[in-house]
Amino acid sequence: MTVDNYLALFPAFVNLASITITNVIGIMICATLAFGSVNLGYSLLAGAMAKQVKQQRTFSKLQKLAGAVMAATGASVALRA
Repeated sequence: MTVDNYLALFPAFVNLASITITNVIGIMICATLAFGSVNLGYSLLAGAMAKQVKQQRTFSKLQKLAGAVMAATGASVALRA
């Protein structure tokens, strides 16, 4: 689900007629912490992975793994067709 999907559900949980600027600021802070912390985690993992990929042996293993995943996905699609 993207942020747009969450915003579409927002009126179901909050009475928009009685919302104040303080409520808006609180909601924005909560959303920033929730989504921002997940994205920060992804960024940190990507940075750590980038350091590992710089080693040729690790890069070769990742290429083989990616090829296997693509081959399995292709076979799965072919069998369902």
